Amino acid sequence: MPLISDTPHWQQLKIESQQYEKRNLQQLFKCDPHRFSNYSLELDNILFDYSKNHLTESSLSALLRLADATDLENHIDALFSGATVNASENRPALHTALRQNDPQPLIIEGVNLREEILHARQQMATAGLRFV
Repeated sequence: MPLISDTPHWQQLKIESQQYEKRNLQQLFKCDPHRFSNYSLELDNILFDYSKNHLTESSLSALLRLADATDLENHIDALFSGATVNASENRPALHTALRQNDPQPLIIEGVNLREEILHARQQMATAGLRFV
């Protein structure tokens, strides 16, 4: 598999980044009166406002093409499902499981990690109460 930096999509992003120097946020807002609505979204009462970044339609398209070309969506799914994604250690990267409150079991090597994580959280809560 080639390095991501050797792909044509990456090279296009490099070209886009060179245009970054020439972009002025005031000009971007002036050219697009709907920039805020075009470059922001709200999800679960959290506002993601990327309108104040030097992002353009062209650079956003280049980023999305890179994501598609590198199969990013499936890599993210693998990360969250407990698949082996850490090739150097031949194991899953499980830090995402620690941050989730998903009730679905996450079975890795026959062990439900969700139960293990819940148990560890309960132990930490109990230990924390001793200091209050």
